Amino acid sequence: KGVDWGLLEVGLLIAEWLNPSADRSRDATHIAELFEDHVKTACDIALQRKSATSLARKPVHLWNPELTILRRRCVSAKWSKTQMATRLERLRLGAADLGIAQASAKAAAAWLTSCKKALQIAIARSKKACWDELVQSVESDPFGKPYKLVMRKLSSPPATVRMEIDILRATVDAPFPACPPNIHVLVLPLEPFDTYSAEEIVDVVRRSGNRRTDPASDGLSNLIIGLVHKANPAMFLDTFNRCLQKVWFRLAGRRPEWCCCERDIDLKVSLLRTDYYVSSMTW
Repeated sequence: KGVDWGLLEVGLLIAEWLNPSADRSRDATHIAELFEDHVKTACDIALQRKSATSLARKPVHLWNPELTILRRRCVSAKWSKTQMATRLERLRLGAADLGIAQASAKAAAAWLTSCKKALQIAIARSKKACWDELVQSVESDPFGKPYKLVMRKLSSPPATVRMEIDILRATVDAPFPACPPNIHVLVLPLEPFDTYSAEEIVDVVRRSGNRRTDPASDGLSNLIIGLVHKANPAMFLDTFNRCLQKVWFRLAGRRPEWCCCERDIDLKVSLLRTDYYVSSMTW
């Protein structure tokens, strides 16, 4: 719904033009990352991002329908006072009925004052009732809302917020040092295996598209997977087979279960849906 198929196809073409996937020397990790970049570029062009969340203040526990009604009365009284003050100023410039306007302005001001006072009293009463409820709940649920409230007040920002970027990088690199790429790779003979067919890829996308669930760990929702496959089916087929070939070649002789030749439809989509092959992206 609301997808411009022309823009989606153009986005995939632009992504391929900006970062072509014709380099067959890439490993499975780079192939999957390239797939993610292409999908991200196409979605940036064809799909609308969700609007940012509202910055309105979160509702407080003490607020209730009575306070909402009183607040509306205060707003109405404020508008009435403003209108009467404007009318009084206009009459002072040279019009009759100045006394009636002054009386109406005083009545509006008095109404606003009474509404504000009633709202303040109701808020104070609600605060006291909420505090009494909070104190009584300490005995029944020690680690419930009172405990969370106190810990939220006592909690401080993480130490990484106050650290310089250089210190933070040095801290991360100390336990996890960066290693140079291993250029000495043991070449093993490639065992024969069957590649995926277009019909099997269609079956995988159809099965995953019927599940209206949250995005997986890679951040790609089933809807996005289905849209991209519908726009460019050959992209999926090529990506799956290239990843399968690279992983099979690298793990020849060890043959993990998810990379075997048995045609398990439910496991095929996991070839690209792993943290190892696809980094996180949320749409």
